[in-house]
Amino acid sequence: MGLDMYLQRKRYVKNWDHNPSEKFFSGIAFQGNKPINLERINSITFDVMDWRKTNWIHNWFVRMVQGGLDDCKEYFVEIEQLEDLLDTINQILRVLDSETLEKAQKVAEEKLPAVQGFFFGSQDYDDWYFDSLRETRYNLKKELSLHPDDDYYYHASW
Repeated sequence: MGLDMYLQRKRYVKNWDHNPSEKFFSGIAFQGNKPINLERINSITFDVMDWRKTNWIHNWFVRMVQGGLDDCKEYFVEIEQLEDLLDTINQILRVLDSETLEKAQKVAEEKLPAVQGFFFGSQDYDDWYFDSLRETRYNLKKELSLHPDDDYYYHASW
């Protein structure tokens, strides 16, 4: 029980007759031992990242993507928004690498503040907080470099 958060990527794969053949999606998939008709699939969803009780990341999505609504619904996330999150994380981690821990904690509290919520986890700016930023940075950099043309969605449950 607690705050669980998910970032997913969706790739549109509908084969239209007017698309060039190199853009066509093909493959074989089964559910159990029954084949799935891939001609009826229009998108594929990939898990990008999930977090648990990292309320500072959730708070960023609520403020910057969800218009302040914390309603456990799925929200489309612009690439520019993910780049903004990555930039914010980079700013905090640069201070952590070059200044005192206390200075980094103040910058973290200003730029990516922790919040309270129903089983949302710690509000401390500690190793777990900074480790979550490093992991998020790593995954976002990799994801955005490999799949800049796909669509991204965020949702949380608590």
